[in-house]
Amino acid sequence: MNSYVLGKILVLFLVHLFFVVAIIGVALGASLILASARMQAMFAIGNRWISGRQATRWLTVPHDISQIAHRNRRWLGLVLAAAGAVLLYTLVAQFGSADFAAALQVARPSLSVLWGLTALKWFLVLGCGSAVALGILLIFFPGALGAIETRTDRWVSTRRWIEGGDVMRMSLDNLVLRTPRIAGLIMLLGSAFVAVASGILIFTRL
Repeated sequence: MNSYVLGKILVLFLVHLFFVVAIIGVALGASLILASARMQAMFAIGNRWISGRQATRWLTVPHDISQIAHRNRRWLGLVLAAAGAVLLYTLVAQFGSADFAAALQVARPSLSVLWGLTALKWFLVLGCGSAVALGILLIFFPGALGAIETRTDRWVSTRRWIEGGDVMRMSLDNLVLRTPRIAGLIMLLGSAFVAVASGILIFTRL
C-alpha cells in the first residue's frame, strides 16, 4: 500500500513537472517566432561560462593525515577496533533482514527488498570487519600498515577526468540563433504536444 501511494505521488509530481516545463517551452517557442531579436539578446546575457573546476578545486587537493594518525595510532586503533567489533557483533548476532525492514518501517517487504536489505547488512558487516582489522594493524603492526599505505595512497585527480565536460559547447545555441523562427516553431509544437498530453492526465486525475 505504501509503495502504491509513493508511486502515485511520484507520477503526479512528474506529470505536473512536465506540464510546467512544457508551458515554459511554449512561451519560449512563441517568443523565438514573434520576438527573435529580443530572445537573442536574452540568450547572450544568459550564456555565461561558470567553471565547476574552480569551484571544486579544494576537493581535489590531497590532504595527508597519516602523520596525525600514526602519532595517535594506539588510541585511534583502539577506538576503531572496539567500535567495529561492537557493531559487527550487533549486525551478525542481532540484526536480520526483517529487523532492517522493521527499523526502516517497511511493512511486508517483498523478496527483492529483503535481498537488498541482506546485501546492505553484509556490506556493513564488511565495513565493520575492515575497521577491526585496521584498528589491530594500527596498534600492533604499524609497519605492515605503512607498507599497505605506500601501495594504496595514490592521488587521483578528478579534474583531469572532467576537464572535457567543463568546456562550453555552443553548437545548438548557434543553430537556434541562425534559424530562430524554425527553432521556435519546433519548440512550440513539441512543447504544446507535451502540455496537452500532461494536461489531460492532470485534469482527468490520472
